[in-house]
Amino acid sequence: MKCYIIGAGEFTYPNFSFEKNDFIIAVDGGYIYAKEYNLPVNLLIGDFDSMEDTNIDVEKIVLPKEKNETDTYVAICEAIKRGYKEIILLGCMGKRLEHTIANIQILVNFTLKGINIKMMDNNSTVFILTENNEYYFDEVYSYISVFSYSPSSTISIKGLKYNLEKYTLNNSFPLGIDNEALSKKGYLKIYNGIVLVITSINN
Repeated sequence: MKCYIIGAGEFTYPNFSFEKNDFIIAVDGGYIYAKEYNLPVNLLIGDFDSMEDTNIDVEKIVLPKEKNETDTYVAICEAIKRGYKEIILLGCMGKRLEHTIANIQILVNFTLKGINIKMMDNNSTVFILTENNEYYFDEVYSYISVFSYSPSSTISIKGLKYNLEKYTLNNSFPLGIDNEALSKKGYLKIYNGIVLVITSINN
């Protein structure tokens, strides 16, 4: 079972189907998207600063407007509390750049805690890999970008257009942007550091 968390960033209906037992959390204005696409929201969380009508017949957790954690962070904590092991963030990119950056930091935070979490839109999937992780690209993506999120990260890339062998990336030069998967045999290994991976498909 997966938990989908719908934020108030840019959102289009995802190019996959929700399953019967998936749990959907709408975060504040993300409920507007869920309602537009007739998605069955199980829980609504937020301080509701981007919603006019909060008289909604669904379980709610109302948060204070002034707090250290973002609404999305609290929603993820609630999903974990309810036993969900795989969490997918939708509507959490675009619009305000600072919110996208905050959500990338959230990916790092929870990945380091051992949570299977990623952020998606219709074109891209964003996730974090850490030391001694391996990842196999099982689709032919238009672009695969790999960035060091820590000061440096040592990685190997095989089976893509541009390959690297135990190469050290740093977080001040984007060498890893816009690689390409030529087949379904792409492989990435992280020897040390924290790596941000973005896979994109041109629609």
